[in-house]
This record gives sequence, C-alpha cells and structure tokens, in this order.
Amino acid sequence: MAKNLINTNTLTKLNDIKNEVEKVVEKDEGLFKIESIHIDEIIRNEKNFYEIVEIETLANDIKENGLHHNIVVRKKDDKYEILSGERRYQAHRLLVSQGHKQYSFIPCKIENLDDIDSEIVLIQSNAQSRELSEIEKLRQVERLTELHSLKKKKDGVKGTVREFVAKDMGLKPTQVQRYATINQKLIPKLKELIETEELTIANASEFATLTEEQQNLVYDLIKNKIDITKSEANRIKKQFKEVEEEKELLSKEYLEKIKLLENENKEKDIKLKDATENINKKILEVKEEMEGKSEKEQEAYLDELKKFEDEKIALEIQYKDEKNELENALENLQKENEKIISQVEEEIKIKSEKIMKDFESEKKKLRTENESIKLENEKLKKELENKEFDDREKKAIYETKITLTKLKSDVIRVTSLMKNIPSDEEILKDVESLHRLFEGLESTIKLHVK
Repeated sequence: MAKNLINTNTLTKLNDIKNEVEKVVEKDEGLFKIESIHIDEIIRNEKNFYEIVEIETLANDIKENGLHHNIVVRKKDDKYEILSGERRYQAHRLLVSQGHKQYSFIPCKIENLDDIDSEIVLIQSNAQSRELSEIEKLRQVERLTELHSLKKKKDGVKGTVREFVAKDMGLKPTQVQRYATINQKLIPKLKELIETEELTIANASEFATLTEEQQNLVYDLIKNKIDITKSEANRIKKQFKEVEEEKELLSKEYLEKIKLLENENKEKDIKLKDATENINKKILEVKEEMEGKSEKEQEAYLDELKKFEDEKIALEIQYKDEKNELENALENLQKENEKIISQVEEEIKIKSEKIMKDFESEKKKLRTENESIKLENEKLKKELENKEFDDREKKAIYETKITLTKLKSDVIRVTSLMKNIPSDEEILKDVESLHRLFEGLESTIKLHVK
C-alpha cells in the first residue's frame, strides 16, 4: 500500500514537471522561431544608419562555408523586417543576382517585438558584431538614450537610462556620458571634424563643455591644420574656463545685490500688510464699541476712527514712496549689471582669441623648430657618412647632436610656457639650476672646440 502511494506521488510529480517543461517550451516558441523565408519577403530596416561594407567578401564566404548566423527579423505588415543581419541579407541578394537561386531562401529567427524593442535589438546587434566609427557610436548613444527613455516611461523598468545604454553598447557608463555630452553640447561644425577624423573623440569631450564662441575658435584653429594633443586640449579648456569664471564671479556679485533688493521689497510688503491689518483691527474694535451708543456718545469715537484712517493713508503713501525708490534702485542695478557683463564678455572674447593665437603661434614655432631639427639630423647623417670615424665615435657624435637639438626645442617650449604662468619659488630654483648646468655645458663645448 505504502509502495503504491509512493509510486503514485512520484508519477504525479513527474507529470507536474512535464507540464512545466511544456509551458516553458510553448513560451519559448511563442517568443521566436526559425523559418526559411524567401528573400523577396524580407525588407530592410529604414532605421539602420550603419555603413554596409564588404558584401562581396561575405557573399563568397557564404557560398564556400554557408551562413554562420541566422538573420533576425520581425513580422511587419505582410513582410519581415530585418533586426539583425543586413550584410548577410545583402550578400544573399548578391548571390541570387549572380544566378545562385539556392540562396533565395534565408533561415531567419523571428522575434515578436514592438517598434521600441526592435530598434534596440537592431542597435545592440550592430554594437556587438562590428567595428564602429566614433560617429556611429555617437548616433547609437543618442538613439538608445531616446529609446530607453521611452521604454522606461512605458514599462517603468528600474535602473538608469545611461546604464541600459552602456550595457547595450558594451561600454562603461562614464564613456556613455562622454558621448552624450558631445551629442548635446558640441557645435555641429566640430562634430563634422570627428567624422573626417580631424578631431578625436577625447578632444571633442574636452571642447564640448566650452561656450559656442570658444568652440568656434577651436574650429578655426583645427581648420588651420594645427594639431592638438589630449593634454593641450585640456590646457586650452582650463584657460577658457578661467576667463569664463571672471564673468561668473561678477555676475554672481550683481545677482546677490539684486536678490537683496528683491528681498527688501518683499519685507516692505509684509510690513505694510502687518501694519495695515493692525490698524484695521483697531478700527474694527472702535466700531464694535460704538454699537448701541447714542449719537452724542459716538462722537467721541469718530475722532479716534479718523486718526486710524489717516494713519493708514500715511502708511500707504510712505510705502509707495519707499517701493518706488527700491524699484528704481533695482532697475538701475540691473542696467548696470547688463552693461558690466557686456563689457566683460567683450574682454573674455579678446582673452579667448589671445589664448588661441598664442597657442597657434607656439605650435607653429615648434613645428618650424621640429622641421629644423629634422633637417639638422639629415645633415648630420650625411656628415657622418663622409667622415672617417669608428662606430663608437659616430654613435657618440650623433647622440650628442640629437640631444642638443632636442634640448634647444625644449628650452624654446619652456620659455614659451613661462610667459603664461606666474613664476614661483620652485620654478625659480629650477631655472637657476638649469642656468648652472648650461654654464657647465658651455665650458665643455669651449674645451671641445680647442
């Protein structure tokens, strides 16, 4: 009996497990299935902004080795829209056009997705399966941010949009933020330079935080064929930020004064209201006392009522005069603020232009110096070729001259940098130390010449 009961319980549990497995299988089959779909039934995804390249190479690979991964599609009206596998689809079309009719049917994974999720899958698949240009990454971040914002609003999913975008693209959230800042703040002209690879994404993130006017100055500099390293871009940004801080500090000072006057105005309003309510209360009390009194008795109260009414009128006149005075002071302060800010903006513009001119001048000087060093090196090589030295002497002479020309370039650069920074005690000590070293070098050169 006990044995039969155990067998019955076991069978029941097995049936329960079987039913659960069947439910999971049915659910999975409902999510997607694999079908061979005729190429004419498949349509491109109009939202695919990626470059389609090397189709012929892929077509030959499919012909020789078969299709490695199924195309992913979704049902759209009476056709199937591509979510992943645009290149594979184009490769099949090429093969069919070449007369290989056996490639007319393509194995496809069919997914049941709405417009938002289908576009997210489209971008995910491209982000994970191909080498992307910086412009494509910028577009991905921009579009995924829009899509996940809509999805978060629709589905109420937990987590930040930036985290979802980072996961889709295989990036860190900080990297996503960098691309987002460039998308939002970099002027169109500089974005075009990213596409032509004249501006790196690292430098673009530095310049994106600058004002539009300052970004235009950077654009002019780059178009003048001036190379900017990452550290130089950071230095330019810092210099621009310093001049902007002057404007912010001045603006803050005036805003605080304006706020004080506005608060004073509010306090006047409160004081008038309290004083008026106090007088009205006293008038009401007098009127209550007058009730039931004879006309003769009321005469004594009328003088008191008139006194309160006169006091109320005088208070309102005083308030009006003070209010006008404050409003005039506020108006004058705002005009003064606008005038000063306008002057400061003009000064900032001049300083910003000077920063870029000095930088351009410094870079051109270094470029000239580098070209000179290059010519000297070539000259040195020819001299060494025409003279009879052993290998050790040749190496020593060559290294000495190379070091001297590099030292010359470094001295020019340091001299240029010192013009833009205040000298402190440490810098002066270093300069003095270098001075002594140069004196020793000069003595050595004189001995060598003798």
